[in-house]
Amino acid sequence: MNKTHETNRDGVQTTPQVVLIVDDQVEQAELVCTILLRQGYEVYGAHTFYNAVQCVNSVKPDLAVIDIFLDDGRLGAELLVELRCFYPNLIVLFTSGIGEGKELDAALSYPRTAFIKKPYRIAAFAETVKQ
Repeated sequence: MNKTHETNRDGVQTTPQVVLIVDDQVEQAELVCTILLRQGYEVYGAHTFYNAVQCVNSVKPDLAVIDIFLDDGRLGAELLVELRCFYPNLIVLFTSGIGEGKELDAALSYPRTAFIKKPYRIAAFAETVKQ
């Protein structure tokens, strides 16, 4: 199946097709993967900072959905910096059960980032990814 990317009038890709999910909670990551697979996205998962960095070149994501707090002691914003070394235009959607704090502020200080608080409604999550 050939997937095409929608672009805006400036030629910038606007619709993510390949999504990397990074969440240390396996059940949460599986739920997100299922939601996005049903929406027609190509989805890959990683549960640690290290796994995400290892797989990014083979996955070549358009969008990364990253938990703010990873269980290996790293922060989602740190992962964003590392992934953008490979893909400077990567769009990142951060998620967390905590809707405020310096970690979230730091993560959202980067361009092409957004946030959705857990728990989220499936329809709201799917719409946020689509945007």
